[in-house]
Amino acid sequence: VVVGVFEGLMKATPTRVGHTYLRHLHENLHPQDWEGINLPYFSFTTLDERDLRDLHLWRWLLRRNEGHRARASKSGTLIPSFGDGSGTVTGGSVRYADNTNFEMWMGVWSPRVYHFTSNWKEARTLLATLQWACDQKSHDLHGVTFFYFTDNTTAYFTVKSGSSTSRGIHSLVEAIKLREIELGCVLE
Repeated sequence: VVVGVFEGLMKATPTRVGHTYLRHLHENLHPQDWEGINLPYFSFTTLDERDLRDLHLWRWLLRRNEGHRARASKSGTLIPSFGDGSGTVTGGSVRYADNTNFEMWMGVWSPRVYHFTSNWKEARTLLATLQWACDQKSHDLHGVTFFYFTDNTTAYFTVKSGSSTSRGIHSLVEAIKLREIELGCVLE
């Protein structure tokens, strides 16, 4: 019953956030290589700490009761942002509605990050850009459309779908979705 309900709700949640925060629980309840006669719906499983964390996040998100946004409430306000982080450096820029100049940040990946994929680096750069926006308390982004431009289509589709089969990238997607909620914006 729980699996059936989650499968119905995961994709229908605001910005597919159910797909993001219930992935581990869904995989635990509905294992990929199930070979039993009965469907996993009729079996028992033990929930681990991560499953419980997912359920607590799920409850918190449902209590926010934001519903699914068809468009940003301030749809006339567009915040353009550009990022790139696939090589040895990372950086981004944001242009807020109340400012004609781009605000920029940049950094260099530490040597321990060099072996990570460009998809991970691009997702991490998006997270850093959103964190930068969160730290800029002088700008109200609630209800605006925050456009993030990247040259990495995998990072785009991963964040847009709200899920990744890579645990490292999926944890970044979770953090990105939390920043989006914290900012109150619609990330495109």
